[in-house]
Parts: sequence; structure tokens; C-alpha cells
Amino acid sequence: MIGARRMAYPRIEAFSLWTFVAGYFVIFSALFFGGFPNGLDGLRTAPDPGRPGMISYLFGFAVISVGMMAAGFNLAATIINYRAPGMTWSRVPIFVCPLSPRRRS
Repeated sequence: MIGARRMAYPRIEAFSLWTFVAGYFVIFSALFFGGFPNGLDGLRTAPDPGRPGMISYLFGFAVISVGMMAAGFNLAATIINYRAPGMTWSRVPIFVCPLSPRRRS
């Protein structure tokens, strides 16, 4: 949509992808450490101590959030630096995705 052929930082793109994958594996490994006691919401009561499964569950979401921040930084840098010539800020679409498929004619 903005005319970019690639992302601004391909290594950060790869880092964010593998961070997502690692975060999901950490979350699913929580089941092998005793699970998380309060279901999928992750909220625990005050007197309930954190179990190893709950710590793994919360750490997995922290890892995924690092990957999301890296992907957001890369997307913002791509939008700012790799716009097509002549595309001003007033012409940039609201929902920008630099990896949209190109139409072939």
C-alpha cells in the first residue's frame, strides 16, 4: 500500500517472528510445569502463591510482548522511511500494510 518492496529491518523482522514462536512454546510449556491455576485469564488470588506453571505462563506473555514491540518498531520504521516517491503523509492510507500483495497487469 505504501510502495515498499521490503521491511526496513529484516533482522528485526526475523527476531520478532522467532520471539513470537518462542513465547508460544514457553506458554505451552506451562502445562508441563503444573499449568496455571486460574484458567486462561491468568488472574490469581492474593493468598495463592505463584506456581512454576504460572510463572512460565506470565514469562511467555512477556516474551511475546517483546516480539510485538519489535514488530511494531519495524513496521513504523518501514512506513516512515520506505514510502514510495511522491507519497506524502496526507496520501498514506489509514490501514497501511507494507507487505500487501502487488497486482500484476
